[in-house]
Amino acid sequence: MSETPQGYNTPSYVTTPQRGTPSSSFSSISNSSNENDLRPLNLWDRFDNEVTYIQPANIPQDTWGHGEMPEIPEYEEQKIDINTYSFDYHDDESIKIKDYLEKSVDNIAILFNGKAHLTKRSEIRNQDDPDTTVYECLQAFSRKKSNVISNLPLYNIKKIGLNLNSINEVGIVPELVYMDGIDSLLEDNWQLYSIIPLYHKILVTIISHDEAEKLGSDFAGISALHCQPGQGALAGVIVKANPIEGMEIGGKKRKTTKKRKSHKKQKKVNAVKKRTLKNSKKKLNPEQKIKSRTKK
Repeated sequence: MSETPQGYNTPSYVTTPQRGTPSSSFSSISNSSNENDLRPLNLWDRFDNEVTYIQPANIPQDTWGHGEMPEIPEYEEQKIDINTYSFDYHDDESIKIKDYLEKSVDNIAILFNGKAHLTKRSEIRNQDDPDTTVYECLQAFSRKKSNVISNLPLYNIKKIGLNLNSINEVGIVPELVYMDGIDSLLEDNWQLYSIIPLYHKILVTIISHDEAEKLGSDFAGISALHCQPGQGALAGVIVKANPIEGMEIGGKKRKTTKKRKSHKKQKKVNAVKKRTLKNSKKKLNPEQKIKSRTKK
């Protein structure tokens, strides 16, 4: 390598060559066109036009979390008295549940927190609130995909008016139900349902479907549910319920009364038989008495 001529000033920068073209030309580094001027050595010059690319080490990708469906506890048969009244918020009127269900197969009643609530399948299906479908976050603040249980979506029942009566019911009354039960409800024509709490499944916090889709990007929600603290809730499942009609409730009493009547009637029949037998014995002669005893 030749010595640098006296009076040559090394430039403070050189133009970066294009990737894959180590021998590409550089911008002039001197105002002089003297062919004896030398440019500073560049890393590319050491490879003689052959570049070896080193692959970066494998970086583990952030994958979605996976969970198991909680075990559903044993519960009593869920029943709704369809002869009672509930409020229809769509028509703004109090109506007998039976009459409400007879209006349309789209109409359903859901037993929640001890009360039957009236709603519609179409209302559940067409909810456009971004916080309607949510997912469980394993811990607050984390925006990693692995923090979100993506295979077990939940439905936010507060969006269809099933709200807690007070803050004291947090963790006691369900606020979210697993989506598989909602899917079955939407595909079926059954009209009575009940929400069963899963007391062993209290979620730390949740994230909305829209926010979950943004994970891994630079976009983050401000007001939407995004695994922030203070959004924990009790989960539940929705199951089918059966009707209780007033006639069925009163029917048990009528059956009991019927038994009493038949019992009294039977006593009368037995008394008549005894009197008849007694009278017939009085008329029998000694030989007939012997025969009657033999028959016994």
